[in-house]
Amino acid sequence: MQPQILQLQADLLSSDEQRQTAALAIIAQLLDVKALEWLRPALIVFSQLQLDPDLKEKSTALLAEKYPYLDLKQLNLDFAIFETISSCLPWSGIDYTDLQRRNYAAFAKIKSEYDNLLSSFAVYTEFYLDLGRKLYMLFQLEREAQQIFETILRYNSRSDEAHYSLARILEKQGNSEQALSHYQTCIELNNTHLYALLQAGDLQISLHQAYQTAIDLYNKAIEVEPYSADIYGKLANGHYQLAEYGLAQQYAEVALSINEHHEFSLELLGTMAWRVHKDVEKALEFYQKGLDHQLHGDSALLLGAMAELHTESLQDYQKGRLYYQKSLRSQPLQPARLRRYIILLTEHFQDTAAAVEAYETYLNLAPNDTTIQADYQQFKIKFLHEQPQNPQGEYVSPPVNEDLDVVLNNLSFVDEDEDDEEVEADSASDSE
Repeated sequence: MQPQILQLQADLLSSDEQRQTAALAIIAQLLDVKALEWLRPALIVFSQLQLDPDLKEKSTALLAEKYPYLDLKQLNLDFAIFETISSCLPWSGIDYTDLQRRNYAAFAKIKSEYDNLLSSFAVYTEFYLDLGRKLYMLFQLEREAQQIFETILRYNSRSDEAHYSLARILEKQGNSEQALSHYQTCIELNNTHLYALLQAGDLQISLHQAYQTAIDLYNKAIEVEPYSADIYGKLANGHYQLAEYGLAQQYAEVALSINEHHEFSLELLGTMAWRVHKDVEKALEFYQKGLDHQLHGDSALLLGAMAELHTESLQDYQKGRLYYQKSLRSQPLQPARLRRYIILLTEHFQDTAAAVEAYETYLNLAPNDTTIQADYQQFKIKFLHEQPQNPQGEYVSPPVNEDLDVVLNNLSFVDEDEDDEEVEADSASDSE
């Protein structure tokens, strides 16, 4: 296409009202049929997403004049998702999820003609990103949102926000390595993207135990947001994992200077007091300070720490059981903590019924957790004398050389790294 027509499109889809108005005036005088047809998608996008009523009226009239074959009413229906996503919101008291799903499906049928424009011009990319975010966050329409973010990146691989938004969906789906790759690309494009820095740091730890890499990312995040207790808490944890206890304490104390009841920092200082300095009383003081606060009275993190301290150091199994119950009630999806609770129930209380209830509660919420499924199968074989089953639920003979006691004993082994990962996951969830 001729450079003049390309520039005309760029002016029309710019954020400058004078350029937009001038472009409309030129299009109104344009007689070149080929050029007009090439500009048609741009004029449709401009008209449909225009917020200024005067410009919207002018562009709509121009569409009717230059393209008499267009069904303008049908175009309004095709692009309705951009209007309903902002006007039909969840807090109105009406569930608009099906409406948004239908409207997006209608747009999806025709969007290929407009994807390049919506992804390449900054003003309209923001419209497209906003649509994807709202579909995902407000209506849980994950597939539709993912399609939008992937489309933007197909035409505009330098959109940091599209990389970040897609990474969030991929992370939720369990595609953590792909998510980390998109977070890293987002940071390369925008090294001050706070949330990408934090999420990338968290994944570096959970996927690779790359604590120093995570610390470097958190330090960059502090430059962006220097008064965040959560980020200082993450730095404290990173240094704790590297056995740099002085730095860990320093950062935890900075976090507490910002928020004196910062849950994660109190838990970390309590854990250092207990496991590093062997000061159980000091650890109890830190944990209890957090639990005494009205916001953290049901903190799964602090309640779980109390449970472990009471069972491992104080041998107060009854209190430990109560703390485990409260922790898992507050946050059921804590696999490492669930395993410790099962050990306590079977070894010290012989309460298999409570153990079954704990497993069932967890698996009702996370039915695809194959590790806990396997633990539960082994538990039922040993304690309930059930015949083993295959993944299809069919009964099978146990392997001839399988020592089930060895397998079950693995339930009693608490790996420190797994515990740390779970604490970090709790902290990341809290910070969000």
